[in-house]
Amino acid sequence: MDRKTIKNIWKACSKQDKWDLINERAKLKAQLDEVEYNGVIGVCESSMDCDCVKGGSARRRPRLTLIEEWKRNEDYYHYLEGPGSMWYCDPREIKRDESWSRDLIMEAFEDGHPHVVYG
Repeated sequence: MDRKTIKNIWKACSKQDKWDLINERAKLKAQLDEVEYNGVIGVCESSMDCDCVKGGSARRRPRLTLIEEWKRNEDYYHYLEGPGSMWYCDPREIKRDESWSRDLIMEAFEDGHPHVVYG
C-alpha cells in the first residue's frame, strides 16, 4: 500500500476504529518486545487446510519493523485455507527451525480407518 491509500483508509475510519487499530498495534509491539532476544524472535504457526492436511512450523527470524510484522500477520491469516494460528515465542525455546505436516485423510486410508470430511 502506498502512503496515499493509507491516508484515505485512515480518513474513512471512525474514531473507534482508529482507537482499535492503535490498541492492536500497541498489543503487537508489546508481544514482540516480550519475546525478542538479541534482535531475534521466535514464530510458531499451526494450520489445517481444506483437505485435512495439518501443518506447522517453529522458526527463528530477525525482528522486523512493527509495520512489516503487522503486514506479515495480515498476509498469514489472509492466505489460510482453513483454521490456523500464529504466535510469537522466545527464540531460545526453539532449538532448531522445523516444520511438519500430516495428511489425516491419507493416514486414515492407509490404516484402514474410515474418515469423513464434512464441508
